[in-house]
Amino acid sequence: MIPIVAPPKAIALSTSPQFRLIDLFAGAGGFTLGFTAPGSFQPVWAVDNNQYAVATYKLAILRLLY
Repeated sequence: MIPIVAPPKAIALSTSPQFRLIDLFAGAGGFTLGFTAPGSFQPVWAVDNNQYAVATYKLAILRLLY
């Protein structure tokens, strides 16, 4: 039988505070994706000077998060 109630450790992780994340040299957004996957970080700003990286970031990361 699989227990319905989540273990206490899982509950503690889901209620942890969110930290703000700034991604310098964001590229395609791998750093942002890695930090936001657990749910502890919220990206507030990202910058890159490559137009193709910025376009990829907008398509991949912003679509996933917002």
